[in-house]
Amino acid sequence: MGTSLDILLTSVPLSEWKVRQVIVFDWSDGPIEGVCELATPFSCFHFRLFAQREMQDDTDSRLFKLSELPLGMMNRILNLLKVLGHPNKIVWTPRWSFKTIEQQKIVEKDLENLLEQGVLTRIILSSKDMVHFQDYWITTSS
Repeated sequence: MGTSLDILLTSVPLSEWKVRQVIVFDWSDGPIEGVCELATPFSCFHFRLFAQREMQDDTDSRLFKLSELPLGMMNRILNLLKVLGHPNKIVWTPRWSFKTIEQQKIVEKDLENLLEQGVLTRIILSSKDMVHFQDYWITTSS
């Protein structure tokens, strides 16, 4: 049995998916981990790199596991990260620079608590940048 995100994402063609905001927590020639909120279909998920294939033209093929996050989570995460600035692009990779180590520990712990609310989906998603989506697969095992 899948999550509501599994059903929602698979009910809308990839060509119609529209990103509202992406926050990337880890980046190496492309996103590795972060959160994404779609305007269409309206949803929010945590993504984590599952596998990648390096290509000679420097456009790596990346597969991500998704965890469904409650609607409104993007605003909660943006509020938590406001000490790092505000997104000025659809894909925001905040500079992880805090005034104190204590502030960093608090933000990281609070972020971890928010992300723990995610429910792992059966979807494996292919994307190079979390804005353009190439394909998805539904895993057969839980």
